[in-house]
Amino acid sequence: MFVYIGSYTESPDGSGEGIAVFRFDAASGRLTLVQTVTGVANPSFAVLDSRQRCLYAVNELDDGGAWFPGLGFLQLLFGRRSLAELEHAAADCRVNAEEARVLLDALFPKRPSCVWPAV
Repeated sequence: MFVYIGSYTESPDGSGEGIAVFRFDAASGRLTLVQTVTGVANPSFAVLDSRQRCLYAVNELDDGGAWFPGLGFLQLLFGRRSLAELEHAAADCRVNAEEARVLLDALFPKRPSCVWPAV
């Protein structure tokens, strides 16, 4: 199993290089770095599609198509709330482009998810 971890790459907050790809050993809980995908600006969140064939990264840039307050995006990412529920619950959650809305709805349906405990 692989784990994908995004990072902040641009100043002032970032010193990351891009998306780090790790191999996960479920028996030991260890992560081993396989590679780092560079050339992606601020890929702070990454998720595989439901068929696990395509990795999508959310770039936190000033001109982005969506804004989530605090940890709001994590609720969407882990399937706890739908995009419509987040927009209803948080006045400062907004999606500026219809293309972003369609993509977010397709990538992050409301569903239970599996989260591994930190070791």
